[in-house]
Amino acid sequence: MPQRINLKTSKQDNNLSDKHNSKKRQHDKIIGFSIIVLTTIFSVFGFWFLINSIKKDATNNTNRQQATKIINNIPDLQQDESDEQETEEIKEDYKDVSLGNGYKIVNDSLYFRDKKIEKADPYSFTPLNNYYQKDNNYVFYLKEAIEGSDSESFKIIERGCYAQDKNNIYYLKHARNSKPTLIIIKNIDFNTLEFLKIPLPNMGYYFKDKNNVYMGDMTIIGADPKTFEFIHYNYAKDINNIYYLGEASNKILTNDLDNFEIVGFKLNTSYSIDSFFVYYDGEKIEKSDPNTFRPYYEDGFCLDDNYVYYQGKIQKNSDSQTFEIIYNNSSNYYRDKNNVYYLDNKTLELKIITDQEPYSFSHLLNMKKQSQDYNYIKNNQHVYYRGLKIEDADPETFLIMTDIIDGKGCCVYMNDCPYGKDKENIYFRGENINALNINNFDCTQTQN
Repeated sequence: MPQRINLKTSKQDNNLSDKHNSKKRQHDKIIGFSIIVLTTIFSVFGFWFLINSIKKDATNNTNRQQATKIINNIPDLQQDESDEQETEEIKEDYKDVSLGNGYKIVNDSLYFRDKKIEKADPYSFTPLNNYYQKDNNYVFYLKEAIEGSDSESFKIIERGCYAQDKNNIYYLKHARNSKPTLIIIKNIDFNTLEFLKIPLPNMGYYFKDKNNVYMGDMTIIGADPKTFEFIHYNYAKDINNIYYLGEASNKILTNDLDNFEIVGFKLNTSYSIDSFFVYYDGEKIEKSDPNTFRPYYEDGFCLDDNYVYYQGKIQKNSDSQTFEIIYNNSSNYYRDKNNVYYLDNKTLELKIITDQEPYSFSHLLNMKKQSQDYNYIKNNQHVYYRGLKIEDADPETFLIMTDIIDGKGCCVYMNDCPYGKDKENIYFRGENINALNINNFDCTQTQN
């Protein structure tokens, strides 16, 4: 007999199975969502922990860098004061600590080599160079606060000779064998401030605004800022005058602009002329003739039709028409019809030999009678070394001992050997050294 299927019962069983599967899917969704939520929470917590660790390391790093920058004199050292808590931590870390290089912090005060730097904020103090420092409040010169300075706008300019902030110009006036003096120049018009470039190296000491032209801490009296410009080295001009600018003073040299000319040798431009006079280092040379004035080679001598000049001075009893160098352009000796002149190339000192006939002088030959020496010279009666007479030297037999270059190595230059010899003596730099045996002389025993 065929089995009868109850369709109603089958449908109920299917419904129960569907409900069971639905609940299982919901349970799985809840478990999956919970896992995602927990993973997110742990990720956020881990990220937060990482950020805080980095921040803490950065804070410690900042403290270490603070000390390192002071030690190494690194500019632009800045303390971020926006976070008061961080600032207090830094102060606590450096309450009593040596920063190296002579600096140390003791009880919130900055010291340099056991001397307290007054008014300095030790946590923002910044060495800028050998002379200037600054913190958040002041600019310091040689570790002393400059009253009225503005540290925020302060900057060093023009090769360190000048600095400026929004209030003043600061000028370091240098002197030999001493520390420079700080000069504060006030009442500058910063809207028209201009530093003037000089066409030679290591210069740059001049500036101007709409009111004046300045050289260091001095005002160039009478100069017109609009038309003021440099000509060369110590010389400048404006629409009215030529100016000579010296280290200690400046002056109007001439108003003969159309005929002014600088006369010199390479970088030595001490001489200048206009229609009326010759000038040396800004000083007028009386009796000079600018129309015939001219340099003589590059040795410092100048001539006009009447006189011989050296370093701005007319040489007494000189004769420019007969003035010449003895032997060749490398010689240190000169002459005219009245005098013999020795020019020391090292000291630039000029010595004049006046007691002998100038045209009887000649340079000395060496023992092989070949080359000549430019420091020794002789005439029929005397021998001279660097312009000074050698007493008792015999001019007839006197020779330069350049042959000992090969033997003992005592003469470095063929034309500048300090050793000389006559029939009885040996001479070193013009002095008789009283050698016992002039034929077997060992020059190495006399060198100094």
